[in-house]
Amino acid sequence: GITNIGNRAFYLCTNLTGVVIPNNVSQLGGEAFSECYRLSSLTLGNGMKSIGESSFHNCTNLLNAVVPDATTNIGDSAFSGCASMTDLAIGIGLKNINRFAFKGCSALKNVSIPNNVTNIGTEAFSYCDSLRNVSIGSGVKMIENYAFFDCGSLTNASIGGAVSKIGISAFASTALIGVTIPGSVTSIDGMAFADCTYLKNVVIPDNVTTLGFQAFQRCTGLTNLSIGAGIAVITNMVFESCSSLKNVTIPDGIRYIDQGAFSSCSSLTNVSVGTGVTNIGM
Repeated sequence: GITNIGNRAFYLCTNLTGVVIPNNVSQLGGEAFSECYRLSSLTLGNGMKSIGESSFHNCTNLLNAVVPDATTNIGDSAFSGCASMTDLAIGIGLKNINRFAFKGCSALKNVSIPNNVTNIGTEAFSYCDSLRNVSIGSGVKMIENYAFFDCGSLTNASIGGAVSKIGISAFASTALIGVTIPGSVTSIDGMAFADCTYLKNVVIPDNVTTLGFQAFQRCTGLTNLSIGAGIAVITNMVFESCSSLKNVTIPDGIRYIDQGAFSSCSSLTNVSVGTGVTNIGM
């Protein structure tokens, strides 16, 4: 029987409404069902190992997707633009969620990323406007740039204990109320949580050594901040316009506070500067 469905096999089949892929098919080519606007029902067989890039891109009426446990790879933009998808189940065999995989799935509400996944790619879930809850498995090590950018309804994100890097703008412009940054994290990149205006409490663990520019810029609801002992430099505009922040303690290990680090923190009344600081804003 058929084991592979090739590139663009059913591209732009605009009257296709349902697809059932049998268990013997293991490979789905790039853009195989891309731009099938009326496709609403999809069943992937339990032998599916690889879903090619843009396989279901812009299938705007697709309601749900179940990625089988046998699937180890989801290609770039595989389900991007599936604006009606409300339910997504990701099988336990997946290793990576590649770039733009679910970008613009604007009806998606909940995502649970299994423990075997090690990497969440650039913009993997960006612009998922209805996404409220994300659970990131214990195997994930990298949350890449813009992974959840502009998920404007995202209030809860549970980050697994193996994550070492939170990329540029990874959670920027979300509705996060609270986030626990695990002790495994060593790098919080630029603008990682910028414009999270509902974020109230931030504890930066001691293992974090890199805190990128504007990482928490314009977190206007931030009232409690704890800065870990591993950081040597508070970078440019990192807490700029955190207008609810009242108290800041700078640990002794910090040597340099960069320009604008706390600019426009209009409620700030108490700052305790550690003994190691040698330069402020120079």
